[in-house]
Amino acid sequence: MGSSALSARLGRLGLAAILLLASAGLIAPILLSLESAEAAVRLNEALRTVVLRLGIVALGLSVIAVLAWPPALPSLRLWWRRFLHSGQASSAAVQEAVGRLRNFDNPADRITMARSLADRGEHLASIEHWHRALEQDQSSLTARDGLGRALAKIGEHEKAITLLQSVRSEQPDFGFGDTLRILGRTLLKSGRYDEAAEVLEQHEQIAGTDRRVDLLRMRVHDRLGQPDVARQFRERARAPLAAQEKIQPEMALARARARVARLGGRR
Repeated sequence: MGSSALSARLGRLGLAAILLLASAGLIAPILLSLESAEAAVRLNEALRTVVLRLGIVALGLSVIAVLAWPPALPSLRLWWRRFLHSGQASSAAVQEAVGRLRNFDNPADRITMARSLADRGEHLASIEHWHRALEQDQSSLTARDGLGRALAKIGEHEKAITLLQSVRSEQPDFGFGDTLRILGRTLLKSGRYDEAAEVLEQHEQIAGTDRRVDLLRMRVHDRLGQPDVARQFRERARAPLAAQEKIQPEMALARARARVARLGGRR
């Protein structure tokens, strides 16, 4: 049995246990009203024991079902790494940037602050710093790219695409091609599938294969009505991890998502 099927079966068992709990809660008052006081006490104690045991079983099955779902463990690994990284964000460099910005506003320290906020997932708060950095140095691809990513994170896709496209036009391999990946993903979310396909193909030409990009290309071609091409990218994304990929939670997560991906216009 595959891990996805196991996860689904355990989830159904957990749901059944929860329904039994609900049934016990509905039946108990009826039974109690029909019994003597002594019998009612005994029944109440018995029901409490059953409810407690069913609750433990339901919780256990639900946890196992979640962990059996392929993307679960890679997601936890990635979250943990980001959590540890966010703890390092309050570094001496950030504190020094805060001190300098009190007396001298400058793009370098604005970028330091914006990155610190972005690393903690505070993308909306980071936008002010990206904006200020870009206002002070309009030639900064770093500020333009960072602002585009932050806007994409909060759903301002068209503004993000404009900024990321400008970075692409000046330096296609910026960020070792990662700007192209973010741009392709944003175009996909905006429904601009043909453009997304072109950008993601360019990513492979510049940066080589990447499971995260393969997963995006699978979704793009699925929505373009090209299931054979979509399946090719899904198979490439779900292939066994290479040795150097095993220490990269992003790649493990992309593979896990490809393993449970369904075609036909669904994510």
